[in-house]
Amino acid sequence: MARGRVYEPYAYLRRAVVNEATNRGRRRVLESREERRRSGSGRGAGRLEEIVAERDVVVAALRRLPVRQRAVIVLRYYDDLTEGDVAALLGMSVGTVKSHSARGLERLRHELEER
Repeated sequence: MARGRVYEPYAYLRRAVVNEATNRGRRRVLESREERRRSGSGRGAGRLEEIVAERDVVVAALRRLPVRQRAVIVLRYYDDLTEGDVAALLGMSVGTVKSHSARGLERLRHELEER
């Protein structure tokens, strides 16, 4: 198709209709997701007691991790630091941070699944 000319009008129209239908579907999904977020009916919307109880379970599981794994998990995921920043803070290599992170997360999953 040259700029400004449509050589296949039926194909062009079909593609335009499909694109419009796809965009409307995406828009509906995004609007409903935003509505759930605003109304609080999504993740994190629960009674305060349930939220606190869940937090206590996670903190207790974190306390059962070895000290260095716990430090890596907290710095990496709670403080949202990069692997390089965590490595510099703890005086270890980035590879060690990665392995502590992987092992710590696996152990946390195991601890939390048992509950």
